[in-house]
Amino acid sequence: IYYDFTNMIWEISARDDSTFATSDSMHISLVLGEKNWTLFDENLDCKIENGTTVRLTLSTCADDEFTCNDGSCFNMVHRCDGIVECDDESDELECEHVHIPSSYDKFKMAPPQSRKEKTAIKLRVNISEVISIAELEGIFKVKFTF
Repeated sequence: IYYDFTNMIWEISARDDSTFATSDSMHISLVLGEKNWTLFDENLDCKIENGTTVRLTLSTCADDEFTCNDGSCFNMVHRCDGIVECDDESDELECEHVHIPSSYDKFKMAPPQSRKEKTAIKLRVNISEVISIAELEGIFKVKFTF
């Protein structure tokens, strides 16, 4: 990853330089935090449309820290605690509190709706970081929260 002073853009690329992304974030940002990245793939290995823009977060935060949208870090215990820590208030965004009824037993699986149906389990996760992608194996590793 490097900053191209001539074109005033950040660029990150694969080892063979055929797949790359650019961001027009300011040099001083060190491209940390949530930024727009425009993706390009000369071989179309990623099966993306060239010029697709996505929001990606690059972080130097530790595993037990939350990455604010501006790239700053705070202890994860302050995430969704009702007190704004991040200057951009991103630590208090998308916070959903779960209300657990007193009858809930975490050691029992919910029964199916009928004996003929399987129990549907719905799970929602927020991906906070893509760690690696192995395209040929169809495997990716991410950091996530529930």
